[in-house]
Amino acid sequence: MSRSPLSENNLAARQGFEKALDSLDEMIFEGFSFSGNEPNCGFINLEGRGFANVSSVAGLDLRDDGRAVAVVDWDRDGDLDLWFQNRTGPQLRLMRNESPGVRNWAAFQLEGTTSNRDGIGARLEIRIDGQPPLVRTLHAGDGFLAQSSRWVHFGLGDAKKIGSLEIHWPSGTRQQLDSIEVNRRYRIVEGRNTPQLWEGPRTKQQLQPKAWKGPADSGQSRVVMAAPAPLPRLNYEDFRGGTNILDASGGPLLLNLWASWCGPCVRELRDFQSHWKSFQKKGLRVLALSVDGLGDDGSSADQARRFSERLGLRFPVGMATRDLLEKLELLHHALLDWRRPFPVPTSFLIDEQGRLSAVYRGAVTAEQILFDLENAGRPEAVAPF
Repeated sequence: MSRSPLSENNLAARQGFEKALDSLDEMIFEGFSFSGNEPNCGFINLEGRGFANVSSVAGLDLRDDGRAVAVVDWDRDGDLDLWFQNRTGPQLRLMRNESPGVRNWAAFQLEGTTSNRDGIGARLEIRIDGQPPLVRTLHAGDGFLAQSSRWVHFGLGDAKKIGSLEIHWPSGTRQQLDSIEVNRRYRIVEGRNTPQLWEGPRTKQQLQPKAWKGPADSGQSRVVMAAPAPLPRLNYEDFRGGTNILDASGGPLLLNLWASWCGPCVRELRDFQSHWKSFQKKGLRVLALSVDGLGDDGSSADQARRFSERLGLRFPVGMATRDLLEKLELLHHALLDWRRPFPVPTSFLIDEQGRLSAVYRGAVTAEQILFDLENAGRPEAVAPF
């Protein structure tokens, strides 16, 4: 059995392994998949000549980021269907097996008495004249994030008669049954040599296939804090280069990050401007801080100043500092385990006690902010506006 590098005495091996784990955690926290593209693959057994990839012709080669598969005869027609779970949407897919041609089969549901009730661990062997035995084992959990049906299914091809079924139960009991017919389902109880024919419900639930269309990417996200978080000390600059302390104790505050080159920022600031009287009635202050000059876009504080003057904003404006952005990003990462940098615009709703109560990544409407301010601390506040 292989050993974890953390159990080794080699310091270099331990440090390398821990560094790789940190990198993996960082990637997950940033919202990335391991690869971002894990399409499902299907292979057909060429009976001793290897396997052929039939993913495309079988309809399995989808543009999904697959994670789990569960196998079940969903429509009870004797062939196995597949449920897929994906990291991307649609998160669940049912793929019905509609292969042409008629093939024989048999399926068994086990009930242990001396063994565990579900018969987990039992090995089933079907013997057909002139063929090697077919063997299946009943597992509990047979893949990543998935559990297939507990029905033990045998595909029999053209065989029309089963010689015998032998079950090796986890308790050590060996049980042989000779009266098994093809294309039937049986319930078998440990120690009883008479299998029970299982007919199942008379009606079937029909699922209609339909095309899936994912939601359009709005470029927005809204997170309302279940428990408001205290803010660190934050400083910003005015357009003259003076340092100011963000006052988070003078009533609720909306801290907005914007840029002069950002179209959504312009529309958002104008929306705040048009709702300024509504903000004042609720006691909501606004502080709009430009990130101009902090990136590689060629913008500057002077450009941000001229831009804000053209808009004629009624609320205070200024310049964000790298220290302010770093502190906000650290707080955001600690609360949400999400380590992607802020887009612009991004806004932070701060309550009257100076605590962070909501984060808006992307443009947010004034109506949404007023709703969240009114319902802060209530369960309905987490519902989208």
